[in-house]
Amino acid sequence: MTVNVIISRLDRRRPAVSPVPMEIDGSPDTAADLITLCVKACAARQRRRTDASGETVLSQDQIDDLAVMGKIAFGADPNGAPADESAAVANALQSYEDGLFRVFVNGKVLGGLSEPVSLSENDTLTFLRLTMLSGPGW
Repeated sequence: MTVNVIISRLDRRRPAVSPVPMEIDGSPDTAADLITLCVKACAARQRRRTDASGETVLSQDQIDDLAVMGKIAFGADPNGAPADESAAVANALQSYEDGLFRVFVNGKVLGGLSEPVSLSENDTLTFLRLTMLSGPGW
């Protein structure tokens, strides 16, 4: 299933990024399933980038695709290690429970991890990272 994903955060320095298509395997039943499928899709994309790290020249199509996401980079992981999928899923689920980010499906906020999710092809998911209010500006 293909969904459109927006990753944003609460700050005024960066404008909202256009939705980026993401292919997820299956159809989630709960918020926890949705987060798990998205993390697995991101981990698979990171592994593909790591495997293709020998590429040093970006095509114009790749540059255009990266520009839509908001950052043009070669995509090489500075650590060089593939993502640990199970650790990434556990971290994402714990971060959601801790309130570090919120998930919206077509503009409607999801509640707890066990909340049912009804997702269709080309729905828009927004992941909103919530920042801590601390430091000299607060």
